[in-house]
Amino acid sequence: GSFSRRQARPWRRLNPVGIETKGMFAVRKMVMLAVGVSAALCCVGCRTEPKTVRLMSFNVRMGCGHDDPFVLPKGSVGHLPQCADVIRREAPDVVGIQEIDRGTDRAGGVDQTAELARLSGMEGTFVRKVGRPGGDYGLGMLSKDRPLSVGKVLMKGSLHTRALMICEFADYYVANTHFPLADWACTNAAAVVRTNLRDLAKRKPVF
Repeated sequence: GSFSRRQARPWRRLNPVGIETKGMFAVRKMVMLAVGVSAALCCVGCRTEPKTVRLMSFNVRMGCGHDDPFVLPKGSVGHLPQCADVIRREAPDVVGIQEIDRGTDRAGGVDQTAELARLSGMEGTFVRKVGRPGGDYGLGMLSKDRPLSVGKVLMKGSLHTRALMICEFADYYVANTHFPLADWACTNAAAVVRTNLRDLAKRKPVF
């Protein structure tokens, strides 16, 4: 169940609900929220200057925004270029992406994480939550550096399975999730997140 420092690879463990695991800038006509924050990393007793990490969370809603119908034409990237514009402007080190598809019919068959990474000039990582016609629906992460390892924890949701995505980098971990809507499911998900990140925080900072 430990992370590998040599390469990004899935890992497996059991979370508290018993599911096996593997592995503010609004853009018009889009339901997306991009939140940028900066965090300082420092070593107690070290004389080196603290390292600042710039983080962003972005719900891209499969590149569809508010536009109807809720499906993109074959090969279309939808609003992903506008999303990339926001990301490039804010220049984060890591971006947690929610509501993103890989090869689904509704996403025009596009690997949206790979496309958004290409447009943003960053490394792209995707984890699957559930299958959708033609492909997968899940979470993504963009980063300046390729993750050392990638983990996924599945969680019960009110409408569909949710996931906690964890990427390890040289000096820290970054976790990304999309909480369920129902109160009971959100409370359960919060407990799963807390449990799975507690041990990691003993090794290096977790965001």
